[in-house]
Amino acid sequence: MSSPLGLLSIIQDPILKLYKWVIDQIETHKSKRRVFTAIRDEIDDYVDKFNNLFNNSNDLVPLLDEFDKIPNKNTLNEIVILCGESFVKYADLINSYVNLSFAIKELSVNVDLMSRLRKADGFLYDFVERISDTVYEYEYVKIGREYFRFIKIYEDKVFKKSEVDDVIKTIESKYITILEKKLMPSLMIMSNRRTFRKKQIKQLYIRNLKLLSEAKNRYIIDISEEEIMGYIPKKFLPMVKLFQNLQEIEYNPTKSRRRYS
Repeated sequence: MSSPLGLLSIIQDPILKLYKWVIDQIETHKSKRRVFTAIRDEIDDYVDKFNNLFNNSNDLVPLLDEFDKIPNKNTLNEIVILCGESFVKYADLINSYVNLSFAIKELSVNVDLMSRLRKADGFLYDFVERISDTVYEYEYVKIGREYFRFIKIYEDKVFKKSEVDDVIKTIESKYITILEKKLMPSLMIMSNRRTFRKKQIKQLYIRNLKLLSEAKNRYIIDISEEEIMGYIPKKFLPMVKLFQNLQEIEYNPTKSRRRYS
């Protein structure tokens, strides 16, 4: 199955487009200002959390480069801390999106507002309808085949599909290789040693990874990664692929006596 981050990356532009429409409604329809202000605030929160995670992924790349050239415990500490922070930001992003979906569903039951949206922008109308359909009893969202079909329908107009194999190969050959061949083994070797600056670093990392797992329970996906990969904007691909692999890192005790250089 695909990751929440992959799908959330795909809908960034439509979310921002919806935001602009909401702002216009706040300015032109004062009687409905409370409704639109609530949606605006939810979108603000979501976009802010997406940007926070994107910035974290950008901060992680130079650390991985540094660790690749000269593996050392200080850089490893920085990576673990940043990854732990990123898991919290990822969890916050998922929860924010779920809450935004709930707010959009509440908007969608307003016939007058939806009629106005349909006249203004047919795509946004369909976008709001599809998001509303993913909400289950205001407890979680489930992304199914209908959602993917919606992406396919607007492939030429909105969701531009592109060849990303070369980009993915570059990411995997460099950063995923660093994670799998250098970072993960180093973490396992160092698991039983007093390597981390603070004892809490490892526990915090594990706790934050659990928070992310709990958040993902509110975002269920029935679409494969292969199906959506070509629709993810290339600027977000490194972030998506990195976090797919970072979630696989675990601290597994080892009896290895090898010293860390």
